[in-house]
Amino acid sequence: MAYGTCAACGEEGRIVRGWCNRHYLRWQRYGDPLGQAPRKPPPRECSVDDCDEPPFRKAQCQRHYRDALAAAKDGCSECGDPVVARGLCGLHYDRWRKSQAAPCSINGCDTSASRRDWCTKHYAMWRVHGDPLYVRPKTAPDGFKRCNSCSEIKPVEAFHAKPYGDRRKRTRASRCKECLNAEQSQRRRERADEINERERAKYARNPSRKRASKAAYWQRNREVILVRQRAKYRRVASERPEQYRAANARRKQRLKVRMDKTDKALSVAYRMAIRDDPCFYCGCRIPGDMHDEHFFPLAKGGTDHWWNLVRSCGPCNRRKHAYCGTWFLLKTVALAAA
Repeated sequence: MAYGTCAACGEEGRIVRGWCNRHYLRWQRYGDPLGQAPRKPPPRECSVDDCDEPPFRKAQCQRHYRDALAAAKDGCSECGDPVVARGLCGLHYDRWRKSQAAPCSINGCDTSASRRDWCTKHYAMWRVHGDPLYVRPKTAPDGFKRCNSCSEIKPVEAFHAKPYGDRRKRTRASRCKECLNAEQSQRRRERADEINERERAKYARNPSRKRASKAAYWQRNREVILVRQRAKYRRVASERPEQYRAANARRKQRLKVRMDKTDKALSVAYRMAIRDDPCFYCGCRIPGDMHDEHFFPLAKGGTDHWWNLVRSCGPCNRRKHAYCGTWFLLKTVALAAA
């Protein structure tokens, strides 16, 4: 779109193909920037059946037009309500219009057709399910519910309870947990970078609160998380055995490098000696969630010698991940000071 003078009317302003917006729209509709909408020829006879008089107003002759005005003042001929059209109120006019329409094309259905030669019910079935003869599945028995995504009948416990009302009487979600989890996983894979960036920004605003929330969640759901992690570990081992064997081989090689029998015995003895120690990084003890941790990670060349082992709590070990222990200590001190 540019600025200039319209070739049709001479007005200055924004032009498209050399015309202003008004003449450009006329060219789009009629093929000519100076074209006009074709006008319908006026009716030659009264629209009332068996009346050949010339039209006066609203396609009716003078006599029928005055009769229509008088009927409108008197009200609907069926019920007396205000007239909408043909001397009838809105309700009776709709009934009359439907009675004039052709019946639904579905065999056995006598309802008047609405769209695509189907009645409203069959048209709605076609819009939603792609078939006007679709039959809704039978209602699931008590204690079960049908998922709208996979159409499987599952126990109501497989559906999330909506967050309002008494928990025992809450209505359930329309889709099962498995379908929702699959959809969320797909969305996370497609928007992984955006989600990770948002989570990092959220963590940077209040890291202590985030760590406390994660620790509390771990304490509440420890057994569930461990079962889930074991299931994921077994699933990866069965679905991608080559990747699983390669990772295990690399870890075993890192554990065995530059270690003789004496080093291995010292490593076991040192683990027994520090099993009751507090966390090396934060100084806390979490019963049931204390780990033997490699100060210099195996992924970056660390070994399993006794002098590379420290006692760590679960949250610190997971946050440290594959970073060096010195870097993690400096980061922890800096966050505590802040």
